[in-house]
Amino acid sequence: MPPNPPASPRPSLVRGILLILTSSTALGAMSIFAHFAAADGAGVVTVLFLRYLLATLVLGSLGLYQGIPWPQGRPLGWLILLGGLGMASQSLCFFTALTLAPAGLVALLLYLFPSLVTAASLIAQWERPTPTKLVALALATGGLGLTVGFTPGGNPWGIVLGLMAAVIYAANVLGIDKVLRSTHPLGACTVMMASAAFALGILMAFQGPQWPSTPVGWGAVGIIGLGCTTLGFLAFFWGVQQVGAITAALVATWEPVVTLILGAIVLGQPCNLSQLGGGALILGAVALLSRQNPDDRPQAS
Repeated sequence: MPPNPPASPRPSLVRGILLILTSSTALGAMSIFAHFAAADGAGVVTVLFLRYLLATLVLGSLGLYQGIPWPQGRPLGWLILLGGLGMASQSLCFFTALTLAPAGLVALLLYLFPSLVTAASLIAQWERPTPTKLVALALATGGLGLTVGFTPGGNPWGIVLGLMAAVIYAANVLGIDKVLRSTHPLGACTVMMASAAFALGILMAFQGPQWPSTPVGWGAVGIIGLGCTTLGFLAFFWGVQQVGAITAALVATWEPVVTLILGAIVLGQPCNLSQLGGGALILGAVALLSRQNPDDRPQAS
């Protein structure tokens, strides 16, 4: 018989929000390192494959060391689907959209996903429609609009792909939330990473790999896989288990703020007062969520 999984800590709202903020910071930094990898000649599919492969190796080793049992039965099937189809296709839609439409527009479209998660959760009655969550949604959405702005133009297919990325992202968050009610986060995260790596590896084999050409590019890919992806997704899985899909999705709007700040510091990209104000609104939404009633999230059945 497999060893019993370690007892999960009692859900904590503050701990969950801090985990999602950690995840958003790690994933927000990924765009900066992706810039260096692309400048070094690395292809999108190749970077995504290496990203998920490295994360799988780290998380799988950690799971084996800790004796975490792998998901089985229906949860395993859902995780393979969420990773191999959902996570892989969402990444491809988003990165391809960036080549067809302005980055600000694509980011704004992607971060429609908190609204989609909130709407789906409330309609399905998975979470209660509290005033706190609705006000936080308004603050986060307004802050996001100020942070990334709206840049018109671009290929219509870029807009379509950006919307598809948001829909798939929302479906993934909802799916993760449901599966984590009965599955250990480390095992679930590992299966999803491995499934995404497998799917992208097949696509890369047909397309042909486009490796980085210098140690700088390989270093950037290594940080993306070992730091941004491994830390980002594991913290996200733990956070979703603590606070639920709606709060996790709303707090995750911190990610583009991190990208904006690091872009200004590292790449010298412009950053204005309106964008900083948007970041302040998002932080206000996070602060508001941290004061909500922990009982607002339904318990696993």
